[in-house]
Amino acid sequence: MKNMSVLLLGFLLSVVSYAETLYVHSSKAVLLTDRDFSSGTVALLQKGDAVTVLQRQTRWVEVEFNAQQGWVSVLLLKATPPSGIVSVIGSDDVNLEGDARMRASAVATAGATRGLVEEGGAQSMGFDFSELHQLETMVVTDQELDMFSQPVLGGGQ
Repeated sequence: MKNMSVLLLGFLLSVVSYAETLYVHSSKAVLLTDRDFSSGTVALLQKGDAVTVLQRQTRWVEVEFNAQQGWVSVLLLKATPPSGIVSVIGSDDVNLEGDARMRASAVATAGATRGLVEEGGAQSMGFDFSELHQLETMVVTDQELDMFSQPVLGGGQ
């Protein structure tokens, strides 16, 4: 019986000592008082900040950061630290070497399905793809992203 108590105590201590860590992947994230974007602000988190998970509820995660507790949208957090690469499409978990041919093939197939091929298709109908090329090569700086997100983060009108 004593061995069972020691085993149970050891199990409980190991569960208590385990804390899940998530990382902010947005340029900024607001630590909120409740699970609502219009609730009060506890703190402003930066990209790469590590937070400790207290509980999860659907689209929200209650976390602790620098001895402060609050809620963050699950969309702004990941289990791995950010890589520092800014991408407007896809995740940081993309295998660029192994998946390149498959992605190129999928894009070409999707483009052909929509008539976005150079031979015939949309170009033969007079469409100009220069704007699409400009959009695909666009780079958004952290400063531009901060300016864009000010109204959402409570810093704008």
